[in-house]
Amino acid sequence: MHGYWPDMLIPKARGELGEALTAGLHEGTSVAGLAALPATDDADRQLSLWMLYELSYQGFEDVGDELEWEPELLTLRRTLERRFEAELRESFPPPELAEPFADALFELIDGFDGASVASFVQRDATVEQTLELLRHRTIYHLKEADPTAWVVPRLSTGPKAALMELQYDEYGCGDPNRLHSNLFVRGLDATGLRSDYGAYIDDVPVEVLAQNNAMSLFGLHRRLHGAALGHLAAFEATSSLPSRRMAQGLDRLGLPAEMIAYYDEHVEADAVHEQLAVRTICGALVAEEPGPGPGGGVRRADLPRAGGPVRPALARGPGRGGVTDRIEHPDVIVCPGGPLLLRGEHVVADADGRPHRTTRPVSPSAGAAGPPGSRGATALTRCCRTS
Repeated sequence: MHGYWPDMLIPKARGELGEALTAGLHEGTSVAGLAALPATDDADRQLSLWMLYELSYQGFEDVGDELEWEPELLTLRRTLERRFEAELRESFPPPELAEPFADALFELIDGFDGASVASFVQRDATVEQTLELLRHRTIYHLKEADPTAWVVPRLSTGPKAALMELQYDEYGCGDPNRLHSNLFVRGLDATGLRSDYGAYIDDVPVEVLAQNNAMSLFGLHRRLHGAALGHLAAFEATSSLPSRRMAQGLDRLGLPAEMIAYYDEHVEADAVHEQLAVRTICGALVAEEPGPGPGGGVRRADLPRAGGPVRPALARGPGRGGVTDRIEHPDVIVCPGGPLLLRGEHVVADADGRPHRTTRPVSPSAGAAGPPGSRGATALTRCCRTS
C-alpha cells in the first residue's frame, strides 16, 4: 500500500496579507489587525484563506496544532470567508429550480458550456501541459472527498445514509489501496511527480486555490450544507465522460498505467455517483428541508455551480476561455474499452463507430425516479461491445 503523511511547510506568501499571516503562524505574533489589511490581490487573499482552512485538515509541519482554534486566526478566516462568499453569490446568482427537482438540477448542470479541459488533454495537450495539470490537481485529489465529509453530521437519516454510500466508495470501500486519493498517489509516483501532501501549493494558480476554498467553505459551515451537496452533485455529474477523456489523453501521451487507472476508476463510478448525488442525496435533502433553511440552498442552487467556474484555469489550452466539462449526450456514458453506461434500452455507436448494446443494470440504486424521458428515467445499464 502506498501512503503519505504531510510534512508540508507554510507556502510562500503571495502578498502583504500572506506575509503577515505567515509571521503570525511562525512566531506566534498577534494577527488581530490582519483583517483590516488590504490584500495585494486575489491570489494573496485566496492563499491566506487556504492556509487558514488547512489548519483544520492536515496542518503544517512548522505550525503548532493548537493554532487551529486560535480566536484571532478564526476572526481573520471569517473576514476572508465573508468576502469570498459574497463574490460567489454575486458571480452566480441562485436560480429557483422547478419541479421535478432532480431533472431541474441536471438541466442546470448541463447548461454550463465552455472549452473542455479533458478534451484538450485527450486530443491536443503536450506531456508538459498534462503534467502541469496533474500537479495542480494534487491540491484537491490528495484529500479527495474530505471537504464533503464535514457535511455528514449535519444531515438527517436519509441524506446521511446516501452520502455515506457515496463516500464509502470514495474512501476505497474499506481497502486502503482503493482509496481514491491513494490511487492518485500511486499515479503521481509512477509519473515521477511528487505525491507528498501540498507539494505543489506554491505553483498553483488562484483558480485552484478558489476551487479548494469553495469546497472547504461549504463543508465547514453547517448553514451551507445544501451548497456543499449541490456542489458535490455538480461535480459528480460532470466527471464520468471527462475522466474517460483524461484516460484516453494520458494513454495517447504514453503516461503510466497507474495514472490512467485513477481516471478509469472514475469513469464508471461517477456515472453511478451522479444519480446517487442528484436524486438520492440532494433529492432527499430537498424533500426533508424544502424551505429557506440550509437544505433549501440546494433547491435555490445557492452555490453548487462554484466548482465549474473556479476549476483550474491551467488546461484551457491556447485560445481556450472556458473550463467546464460536461457530458455531450445526457443518456450515454462510455467507459474506455467498455462497458458503456446507458440510460435506456438502445443500441448506440461509440465515438469510434463501434456499436454497443445494453446488457444488465449497473446497480439497483442507479435507476431513476423521474418520469419517462427524463434524465435517469430508466436504470443505468451496462453495455458491451458488439463490433
